[in-house]
Amino acid sequence: MSSHDRAASRPTTRRTLLGACGLALATGLAGCSGRVVTGGDVAFEAAPAGVASATLDNTGYERYDRAEEVVTREYTVAGVTREVRVTNVVTSYDRALDLGALGRYRAGVFTVVSSPQVRFLWETFNPLGEMSTDEVAARVDDRYESVRNVSRDRTYQVPILGEERTVTRYTAEAVLVDGQVAVEIYLYVTDVARAGEDFVVAVGAHPRVLDGSGAMLALAEALEHGA
Repeated sequence: MSSHDRAASRPTTRRTLLGACGLALATGLAGCSGRVVTGGDVAFEAAPAGVASATLDNTGYERYDRAEEVVTREYTVAGVTREVRVTNVVTSYDRALDLGALGRYRAGVFTVVSSPQVRFLWETFNPLGEMSTDEVAARVDDRYESVRNVSRDRTYQVPILGEERTVTRYTAEAVLVDGQVAVEIYLYVTDVARAGEDFVVAVGAHPRVLDGSGAMLALAEALEHGA
């Protein structure tokens, strides 16, 4: 079994930091732009994006899930309507902290979303490609009751997918799964990057008491598309 894909063997955690932070982003951020749609109803699929294995080894993160998120939308241009089926790929990583009898806790999570581009006739639709990191962070705040009070903290410049890009760090609170404890966290959002026919964005988080910024930036720098 791969050291980077252990979803089946990982023990269940009673309290899991952030739960599935980022997993529903694909549905809310589905981007469309680039390929030409001229016929009937069509479907587009993104290539997966993820983190290079060497960086996972160095940071202690492991891949625990890769899932497809399917979004179906209708687009109308000049009276012509087509149904477009968009398949996004969401790859999720975490770093576990073993507290013995207290169980295993997620000490950090990092999620990568890859979304295909579509053009319908002469119109382009690219909501994800035009989003800022603030807008992506707001989607996390809106879509997860367990994440709240998101506020911009600072920015970093990191080479991502061949270009210098911004990673923005936010302060926030995460409510653990049992709803009893609120943890102060740092939330990280990368600039949305164009990668071939797709858009790629990454979201990560860790408790503020842990020194996780270096790992988050290393994960962002090691993003790969098509892997």
